[in-house]
Amino acid sequence: MTALSIKLPKILSAAAIALFSASLVVTTALGCECRQETIDKFHNYRKLIQELDVTVFTGNVIKKSKPSRPREKIAVTFKVYESWKNVESAEMTIYSRPEDDSCSNYFVTGRSYFVVAYRVGNQYHTDICTPTGELKRSAKPLRELNKIAQGKKIAVNNRTLNITERRTIRV
Repeated sequence: MTALSIKLPKILSAAAIALFSASLVVTTALGCECRQETIDKFHNYRKLIQELDVTVFTGNVIKKSKPSRPREKIAVTFKVYESWKNVESAEMTIYSRPEDDSCSNYFVTGRSYFVVAYRVGNQYHTDICTPTGELKRSAKPLRELNKIAQGKKIAVNNRTLNITERRTIRV
């Protein structure tokens, strides 16, 4: 047996361990994980409308900010088409993680989206754990919201309101 044949299995074993360890680090660093309770909360559309402090609307991206620092949230401004909750004007700005963040929604100027964003202070934020997505892929949530909105009543701050915050915004 030569010295090379003795060292080769050890070298290969060390290389395999190093590659496996590196893949674990990369997977964790690049992955984005949504807790099941978060997914359940944002995909229960009745609860979304009745209980959560969110804004829900469809709209077209008209402007996006560029982050001035790494990891800074981006502001995405929409021309609102239709709203179900917490939209009071024809334009709405929400905040998202930078587009190089694996938990970020990727918004394209000129495209239309269904947006669910949660309140953080006086701003609304969204990420991939909400049902926010391109409008053309959002038939199910829109169908559910429209079904809930048809003539139903909800209680907000001990007052009964029509769920007719769902409205088309016209400019």
